[in-house]
Amino acid sequence: MEQRWGFMLPWCKVLHKKIKFKPVERDWDVWADQKYRLEVSLPMRCHFTEDSDGEEFELDMEWSGEDYFQDTFCQVREALALLAAVAHVDQLAWKYLLSEHCGVNLGKAGSAKLGRDIRAEYFLVLDQDEDP
Repeated sequence: MEQRWGFMLPWCKVLHKKIKFKPVERDWDVWADQKYRLEVSLPMRCHFTEDSDGEEFELDMEWSGEDYFQDTFCQVREALALLAAVAHVDQLAWKYLLSEHCGVNLGKAGSAKLGRDIRAEYFLVLDQDEDP
């Protein structure tokens, strides 16, 4: 697997720890079959932090700048598109790259969660209220 898909590793590195495999919570769903989605935390221009009183404030953008943000955002977008292409060609490779090189917890081997196909659909997180 590593030999065939090793060229994807630089893009997986871009996405490392940015994707989470989370259950979809729906009150109206009558079926017992649990659904999951891939949540992607996108890079942001500004980062917020809390002071000692718990008040949020915006950090200065000089440390990264617009060019850095655009480059990072473009890399994430390209990585997501390439991984989606892998998913359409080879589900086993898709799961392997997600779990082994992107840091996504897909469940234990043999679990129903891991046994089913994972669709290449991303839920994009644009505003983060919590620390990564």
